[in-house]
Amino acid sequence: MKIHHVGYLVNNIDDAVADFQKLGYVVSSSLIFDEKRKIFIQFLEFNPTNTIKNEIVSGGTRIELITPAQGCELFSKRLRSLGSIPYHICYECQDFKEKILELQAEGFLLIREPQVAPAIENRQVVFMYSNSIGLIELLEVK
Repeated sequence: MKIHHVGYLVNNIDDAVADFQKLGYVVSSSLIFDEKRKIFIQFLEFNPTNTIKNEIVSGGTRIELITPAQGCELFSKRLRSLGSIPYHICYECQDFKEKILELQAEGFLLIREPQVAPAIENRQVVFMYSNSIGLIELLEVK
């Protein structure tokens, strides 16, 4: 497995993009609306040598900014109680279904069944939880 991205739950994507750009990140996707989960998603990548804001690039450390749309009470509730926070780490894995079973056997809880991620090329993702490390996301490799 390798890290695909770190998900951040944020109050305002535009404000978060502006602050991450100050740290050397650049926008690497369009703003995406995930209709099923009622969230907006924006990907950024770390590119410390880039000085042009909003340039589309690839290859660096990836951040996924997540903010709830109207009607998404789960994420809205977390934002109200915790504020903007790192939310999960996403791991890309070759043997997606086998890795789920392996982690379940190791005590990770399956949050919900695998689903299509429109923001990540419609690849399958699943969220799992560990009391020790919190929420992780697994992403199938195509």
